[in-house]
Amino acid sequence: MGGSTTAPPTISHMTFAETLTFYDWTGNYTVWVSGFAVVIPMNLSQNSINVGGEIATSGIKTYINGTLSLNGQVLSGLITNDFGYSGQFQFKMKENMNQLQGNDTEPGSVEPLCAARNGSGKPSPCMWP
Repeated sequence: MGGSTTAPPTISHMTFAETLTFYDWTGNYTVWVSGFAVVIPMNLSQNSINVGGEIATSGIKTYINGTLSLNGQVLSGLITNDFGYSGQFQFKMKENMNQLQGNDTEPGSVEPLCAARNGSGKPSPCMWP
């Protein structure tokens, strides 16, 4: 049995995109902050793996800027306003691509932060992770 053996082919070089983005974050959302039933509008705009926008809160301009990860399903970054507030946030887009679960991390606390668009209701649970 002196047959020859052949090694399986190998891949010597493959190129992948830095982050494959399967989720589209651009749009207008309704936001629930810290579990309050207050309806707050938010608009987001996506440029590759960067997402930014504004949350309209009673005349206070609040900005959200972050970077996508996990194939574009998770958005993490900073939430700031004109009065000097700065905190960190995380959103995870549900597979229906219309609801966001997340949190806003403030000094000493982590608060629920979630959103929905295209007529979808508040996600349950609101808090993620």
